[in-house]
Amino acid sequence: MKESLHFVYDGVSSRDMKCMQAHLGNSKFYEEEVFLPEKRILEEKVRGRDEPYFYGVEYEPLSLPISIYFPYEMTDKDVRKFCRWIDQDYYKELYFETNPNKKIYAMFEGESKILHKGIKQDAIVIFNMRTNSPFSYSPVYTSEVYDLSQNGDPGYNIIFINLGDLPYSPVMHFEMVGDGDIRIVNMSNGGQEFKMTGLAHGERIQVDCHYQDIIMDIPGMYRYDNHNRVYLEIIEVTII
Repeated sequence: MKESLHFVYDGVSSRDMKCMQAHLGNSKFYEEEVFLPEKRILEEKVRGRDEPYFYGVEYEPLSLPISIYFPYEMTDKDVRKFCRWIDQDYYKELYFETNPNKKIYAMFEGESKILHKGIKQDAIVIFNMRTNSPFSYSPVYTSEVYDLSQNGDPGYNIIFINLGDLPYSPVMHFEMVGDGDIRIVNMSNGGQEFKMTGLAHGERIQVDCHYQDIIMDIPGMYRYDNHNRVYLEIIEVTII
């Protein structure tokens, strides 16, 4: 992040705002930035037991201190334009030019400061951005369209490569050819099975496995009762 002079927030580049990242590190050779999200261990201690009961871990959303340099004299109009850009009331997409495929969703929080020479020449604005997640997002990858209308036993094998560092849950789109069922066995996750039954010819269905949502193209029609309540999660991660 620190190595990038420019970034894009809410679809607007810092180049268009005529500003860039400033580097205010105390070290001559090193810049300090967030490496991993803050992690807390969830456990409980009880009387008479030295070893606590372990329940798992919990990650906190990222908090990113950012310093912005303006290499010109800022007018009141420039200040107001910058404030409207940065001070959003909801998480907006943020990425840095040196790594545009690593996207986060962030929002300004806390206090902010401006350093200037009395006439707002060569000013530096310091503020903090908080993300909505402990992790960054990759771009959306779309697979090819598969025609499985003639699919039979033992089925068709489809391979998806997980380029991230964590398991992911896909968004799937189906269009029925003939009446029947949908059955997908996830071999990356111990044979996890996604199944929908009793579907009609021509139905178009969107299944968001992350948010566990099923959307039909027919208003007022719901297919939750036709689903086995299993949503796919792709486990295998490929390190390149």
